[in-house]
Amino acid sequence: MLAFLIMVICFSRRWALSVLSYSTAKSPFRPEIKAFIGQCRTERKTGLECLNCGSLNDKDTYVGKGFFVQKCDQCPYYIATKGSLFRMFRFFGSAFDDPDPYYWDAKFHNLPYSRLYKGNYVSDPKKLAFFLLDEFGEALNEFNRSRIRDFESNWWFPKKLRSSADIEQAPNGLPDKEKPKNESATKNPIAITTVLMSVIIGTIYASTSFDRGHWVTFIFIGYPILMFLYLAIFLLVKRFLKNRKT
Repeated sequence: MLAFLIMVICFSRRWALSVLSYSTAKSPFRPEIKAFIGQCRTERKTGLECLNCGSLNDKDTYVGKGFFVQKCDQCPYYIATKGSLFRMFRFFGSAFDDPDPYYWDAKFHNLPYSRLYKGNYVSDPKKLAFFLLDEFGEALNEFNRSRIRDFESNWWFPKKLRSSADIEQAPNGLPDKEKPKNESATKNPIAITTVLMSVIIGTIYASTSFDRGHWVTFIFIGYPILMFLYLAIFLLVKRFLKNRKT
């Protein structure tokens, strides 16, 4: 019985993290690092060492939720502490699980610098990271897209709701299998409910200042509430579609 309870708890935690990651990655309100840099007020602060050019001058500093990043005054690179890089990866990359599997250790892989996924370089001895904004921003967007693909590849996920980029194309550019005319994602209550839940969770996440630990705790404890909310929305959507037909 105890083993079964532990298995249920582990499954619930994994499900909660995957739902939160997918909802945040899919949300139209998901923040992007380039937009953050473009809109954030800068402060002139004592500069971190730029590992690209060696500059130690004071630098423009952008402060976010639990992290900060600086723009080098001598080259196009941005600098952050290793801890800030991980927090940016979680915040902008919708990564709520342990990011260590995406960390390429320099010693283990015989590289000049370590990397967290792609688009950045980390000096483990100095606990500093540097990156080009466009490259790191694209790497975070790519990671978000991979999160969406992984979640939508689950057997139980409605095929009609999957991203259009994942539809297999025939050589003539048309879908391999023509969909029946009476099938539409806008008429599928499961698809509509999943979209609404993703938008709700993603919007709440984007508009709050909760850190990763608070969100994981909130989702994990509120697991029954989420299931009840999903069922309630599903029934309302199903009734609405039924009334619409009549």
